[in-house]
Amino acid sequence: MAAMRWLGAVVLLLCACTGDDDDSVGSDAGTVDGGTTAGMCAASCFPACFAGKIGDCNGAGATSCMLQFDLTNPQNPGSNLCYSNGFKIRVRGSSPALSQFFKNGAQCGYTSEATGAGSGSLMVQFKDAAGTFATFSNIDSGGRKFTVTCAGGTPVAVDLTTADCTGCGSFGSAPCPQGACVIP
Repeated sequence: MAAMRWLGAVVLLLCACTGDDDDSVGSDAGTVDGGTTAGMCAASCFPACFAGKIGDCNGAGATSCMLQFDLTNPQNPGSNLCYSNGFKIRVRGSSPALSQFFKNGAQCGYTSEATGAGSGSLMVQFKDAAGTFATFSNIDSGGRKFTVTCAGGTPVAVDLTTADCTGCGSFGSAPCPQGACVIP
């Protein structure tokens, strides 16, 4: 299911991209010093232009999660993913798969759109009120190597197989059990 592959991509990106200033105070809340977050990977694995835009509206620090499929409308299948820290993701459609993000009941300042999931050429665009701020492309079949291009920036190759990025997971994996996940 293309929506499931996209949901896995979102899980990876938004749980991995958190800030850490490599000391024991400040933005380290909920992280292990050095930039890792409760089994997630370091923010340094992603360009700062992406990590900075999502801010603290992500799944960092969550200790559990729940995945709920919504197949009530076959023309617009979807999934909800809820994290114990109040972060939630709503995915609707397949190509494009449109996602909305919430934290503690409020909508985050960004959305995303994924296309090509069924064709093997998945591309994910993250958008805010000003437009697209980051595009993920050239995603390999294992979901661990891809290119990130921020608006007005140079493409950056990301390789989650490097020693610095251990614990990152991969595109296409959703590590949460199925259960109730309600998003108003």
